[in-house]
Amino acid sequence: MLRKNEMVISNIQICKDWLSLTASDWQSVNRAVEDKNVASAMFHLQFYVEKLLKSLISIFAKEALTNHFPSKQLNQIIEDETIKIDQENISVIQRIIILSRSLEDERTRPRYGVRHSNRIVSPEEIYTMETIQLFYDDAKTITQLLIGFYRSLPFSDLLETELKKLEDYL
Repeated sequence: MLRKNEMVISNIQICKDWLSLTASDWQSVNRAVEDKNVASAMFHLQFYVEKLLKSLISIFAKEALTNHFPSKQLNQIIEDETIKIDQENISVIQRIIILSRSLEDERTRPRYGVRHSNRIVSPEEIYTMETIQLFYDDAKTITQLLIGFYRSLPFSDLLETELKKLEDYL
């Protein structure tokens, strides 16, 4: 049986692991943007933000669901009255949720395009470098908000290595 302190350490480690997993997606995003590969950029932006949110879910001692909509789970967490979160942090998390949903709402378009009755519109036809830049900026804003949230926690020093890496993405 885990004691309370061991559980907190475990949650922090899972959070750190999710944050570490973001590195390859962020690198892939930047390579894709450099190559003007809009489909790949969008795909990796989605995964990057998904992992950021799953890191946040783990801090609340919840196991991130295996789906591509972590903002829904995060919303349930902030609505759960048994989980005490101060209003300022709730506002930050709500902003993260709103920005994340725009990426989640793209669903499978970056991978498969959109099926119409007479053809499939490819991701390259859907996205432009301008729209990718908007999503890229959203991902950076989510990153900044998340860093601020984590730095407000009493145990933020345990996340410092990962937070510095996230800051490098900005």
